Amino acid sequence: MAHRNLIHRCISRRRFGGLSRWVFVVWAMVCLLWGGTTVVAAGTAPRRPIRLYFWTISRDRGVEAIVHQFEADHPGVKIVASLYDGGTNGSQRLATAIMGGAPPNIVYQDRFTIGQWAVLGAFYRLNDLISQSMARQNRGGPEGINSADYYPFCWREASYRGGVYGIPTGTEVRVLFYNSDELRQVGLVNTLGRVAPPKTWGQLERDALKLCRRNAAGDLTRLGFAPNYGNSWLYIYAFLDGGRFMNRAGTLCTMDSPPVVKALAYMARLYRLQGGINRVDAFVNAGSGPQFDPFLSGRLAMKIDGNWVLNEIVRYQRHLRFGVAYPPPLRGHGSATWSGGFALVIPKTASHKQLSFDFIRFFVSQRGAQIYNRVNNRYYAARGRTYLPDFTAQPAINREMYRRYVRGNPNMPPRVAKAMHTCYELLKISHNRPVTPVGDYMWDQMLEAQSSVFRAGMSAQAALTRATKKVQRRLNRILHPIPAARLPEGVVMAVLAVVAVVLVLAGFWREWRKNRLTQWRRSQTAMGWMFAGPAVAGFLIFSLGPMVASLLYSFCRYNLLHASRWVGLENYQRVLMGHSLFWYSLANTAYMLIGVPLGMAVGLALAMLLNTEVRGIRLYRTIFYLPAVVPAVAAAYLWMWILNPVNGLLNSLLRDFGVAHPPLWLNSPSWLLGSKAGIILMGLWGAGAGMIIWLAGLKGIPTQLYEAAKMDGAGPVRRFWNITLPMLTPYIFFNLIMGVIGTMQIFSQSYIMTSGGPDHSTDFYALYLFNQAFKYFRMGYASALAWLLLLLILALTAIQFWLSRRWVNYDVV
Repeated sequence: MAHRNLIHRCISRRRFGGLSRWVFVVWAMVCLLWGGTTVVAAGTAPRRPIRLYFWTISRDRGVEAIVHQFEADHPGVKIVASLYDGGTNGSQRLATAIMGGAPPNIVYQDRFTIGQWAVLGAFYRLNDLISQSMARQNRGGPEGINSADYYPFCWREASYRGGVYGIPTGTEVRVLFYNSDELRQVGLVNTLGRVAPPKTWGQLERDALKLCRRNAAGDLTRLGFAPNYGNSWLYIYAFLDGGRFMNRAGTLCTMDSPPVVKALAYMARLYRLQGGINRVDAFVNAGSGPQFDPFLSGRLAMKIDGNWVLNEIVRYQRHLRFGVAYPPPLRGHGSATWSGGFALVIPKTASHKQLSFDFIRFFVSQRGAQIYNRVNNRYYAARGRTYLPDFTAQPAINREMYRRYVRGNPNMPPRVAKAMHTCYELLKISHNRPVTPVGDYMWDQMLEAQSSVFRAGMSAQAALTRATKKVQRRLNRILHPIPAARLPEGVVMAVLAVVAVVLVLAGFWREWRKNRLTQWRRSQTAMGWMFAGPAVAGFLIFSLGPMVASLLYSFCRYNLLHASRWVGLENYQRVLMGHSLFWYSLANTAYMLIGVPLGMAVGLALAMLLNTEVRGIRLYRTIFYLPAVVPAVAAAYLWMWILNPVNGLLNSLLRDFGVAHPPLWLNSPSWLLGSKAGIILMGLWGAGAGMIIWLAGLKGIPTQLYEAAKMDGAGPVRRFWNITLPMLTPYIFFNLIMGVIGTMQIFSQSYIMTSGGPDHSTDFYALYLFNQAFKYFRMGYASALAWLLLLLILALTAIQFWLSRRWVNYDVV
């Protein structure tokens, strides 16, 4: 009888009739939509085209023309092109697409990164498709892919351990650019009166010092040569001395070999002789963008840079008297250079691989190159600009494009045409960066070694030995991983999901069965759970679920694309004991806590100024609040200009007030007035966000307290210390808590403005975590970092709550 009564109550019209009607209506609509879809599918609708998703670094007229021509040659195929970084910065997007089961079909990928993606098993091995394309060509079919048609260094960089994972597209080359007028002015000419660029390292050092110019205050007005400005890096100096960074098998890092050490020491000497890297960098980085290149403006006499600078010369300084030469080697060695570029790859889990490869084959073919250059040439000509073709990875295509668009163009400046020919010849002796699964990490360690030598004064041998050990340890872990048990992720997640559902249902049932609840309150509880259900489900799936997953992964070795392996506390041990950069990033973040009280003081000062009833006060409040709503990216670029050490607004004002040598701000790793101080200064600009909270607190202080204190003879300072501050302690406590939490997670300023530099001075904890997760794909290690950050923030918050008992006043007058 009791059961029948319960059933009767559950289906009571008074309680659930309205809900049942709505459920029926929704069910009927779903059925109608499903039936309609079925009718359309069963009809005579046209067949949908095959869609190939193409991630490309450029969508210029030439790329679009190739896409349209391929679609015309292949009816029923639609190429959907979207922009993609192609290098390290786009790695998280590509990894997410592959993990989500929706990878693009073709990816325009930096060849330098192909080795590490190949180790992860992300890209499809193209050897069979290449062989099939050559077989079709031999039978009279379309042009196939032949490795003999490519520069050897391009093909090597797109391959890893016998597998070809990408088809090279373009390439570039680095040469020595020199300003002919500047060299002639200081007498650097040969016996025939022609400008003579340096031929050896010794001549380069001598000429660089001879070309330097300074004003009466000792500041640079013209720089002879910046070793690392442009796009040279340690690579080119090591190659010029016969050095290598990896052995041929790719199993041993040789970054500390004598030629590489000698090359780094030479770079450091050039910086030291010209005033130090901080001053040199501040001088050459006075503006961003090619139009502010100091070489184009005559403030830099020589630099090593890529052939793309010729496009900038043609566009911005067409009449510049310049020349290019082979990079000068160490005496007794031949010249050398290095080249990079991109390749077209196919993700391993992508569909339509044969059709995707056909598009790649067409893209890199002679016909594809002709379409690309013809369309771009017409586009440039229509706008009155001179078109300069990019180099491809195939010498035969480069010869044809040079003949047609450079030598055969009557509007091409002769100096540019001659420089293009020099670049083309230099490609024959170019090197590629080492193909290795630790390419990004090796690059970062090379930069760290350069910074340690240039800025901290460490010896080249010590810096490169340390870097080599780090790279070798990382390489050994990848090539020879320690066996570990596989974590049954599906089972673990299913169990956790069941536990979460059971807990929710148990809570609902507990409320439902409480005897003290009336029938009406039970119905209200049911409706409340129904409306809260989506929010609870969203929290469990999108917040609590990822948190629990990251906790599990913190005990695993996990790289997104391979199954996770249980390693226990290994990640936490490596965080706390194995990497000095972790502690350095933590110290950088702790330093930024200085900005919390400074920001609170500025915000309170603004609030007190604006806590008056004067005409236009609302406008003033809006003006001071505006910086708080400026997007982070826009604010970062604005302050990069303000903090520019050469022509920035702040240093210009300091010079007007008599400061001869103002701080270098973002170009200096100094703990006093360096990059971190610049970011703190930028944070003070946004103090208007806290001003709103301070204003609310000031409005809540009874005016009779000030009146009584004033009658007792208290001045403004005493009233502030004895009335305003004590009454504002709850607001001070709140802003302090939120400020500390926000500062411990500081990320965007460093990511946009400095990328963690210079010399890791702005490599904050959150940026370090981000790089470990989405640059090196060390998800287990990054998860451990995230949980340690959570524990640290919890500890700091708990300490503040404990101390608040002694100074926070919640009394209401």
